[in-house]
Amino acid sequence: MDYTAGRPDLPGIPVRGIAEILQAGFELYQKYWKELMSIAAVVIVPITIVQYFLLHQVVSHGYWRRELALALFVLLSILIYQVLTGAITRAVASDAVGTPLSTEDSYRFAMARLGPIIVVGILVGLAVFAGFLVFFIPGIWIAVRLSVSTPALVVENKQGSSALSRSWNLVRGRWWPVFGAFLVAGIIAGLVSSVLALPFGHNWFLRSIGAIIGSIVTLPFSTSVLVLIYLDLRARKENLDLATLRSELDASGV
Repeated sequence: MDYTAGRPDLPGIPVRGIAEILQAGFELYQKYWKELMSIAAVVIVPITIVQYFLLHQVVSHGYWRRELALALFVLLSILIYQVLTGAITRAVASDAVGTPLSTEDSYRFAMARLGPIIVVGILVGLAVFAGFLVFFIPGIWIAVRLSVSTPALVVENKQGSSALSRSWNLVRGRWWPVFGAFLVAGIIAGLVSSVLALPFGHNWFLRSIGAIIGSIVTLPFSTSVLVLIYLDLRARKENLDLATLRSELDASGV
């Protein structure tokens, strides 16, 4: 491994290219697929069923009811992604310092930090939405620059706008590699999720089951890639070592 830290007794986080980050994501998934799927299922199962139920109930009940359902759908999606990202960030970062993945510990941490995690998610969402209002490309650019805000919150306890600023600075100068890793991971996850959802037809409940299976299988991988990108950025820019990462996790623990 290519460790960046100067001291052999404090090994650094490995610096990786796009292919190596994706490979590390696959290896992590292969090693902990049961734990990662369990972490994902806790949130995805109930909220996805509620999402599809809401859409089914209002699909033919007028414009404003459909818009309200869509807004609730989006808010629930934000909740799913932010809580899941918080829990998996904790799990992946803990694994990096030699602590086994634990569904209970990961969600205990995520739920204890639920407020700050949701606040960061909302701030990121508003910033990206503003970018899309201006034009499509600025929205994508902002989304990538702010992509590691939640890992910065979970690992370093950066809250609110401080988490966004931290992500903005970490991604500076590395936008294209970060975008490339997200793009490839997203394509892989999207294809797998679509294939898994195909057999479930058009009934809203069956569609929700298909969406649940697809999300449980793919979201842990794409979220793990996000955390690995965050660690890679810090390794490149700050020579992050395992002792520092461990102390940050201990300090931010609950």
